[in-house]
Amino acid sequence: MASTTMFVAAGGNCVGALLGGLLAAQFGITAPYWVGLVVAIGVSAATWRVFNRDAVARAYADEPPVEQRPVPVP
Repeated sequence: MASTTMFVAAGGNCVGALLGGLLAAQFGITAPYWVGLVVAIGVSAATWRVFNRDAVARAYADEPPVEQRPVPVP
């Protein structure tokens, strides 16, 4: 699972770097920062209701999966 996450993150970084370079070349060096701000605001607005305090508290209250539980030491 972690290797898949790293693969997606690395691919996203490459695509983001290319798009940021194109934006900077076309509209100036501050354009990628403004686009990033707009994207961050959009993601925050879209996920605001999903990640409220109650949802986070319920997630922490659940039992972890069996493979993530600490192994008792004899």
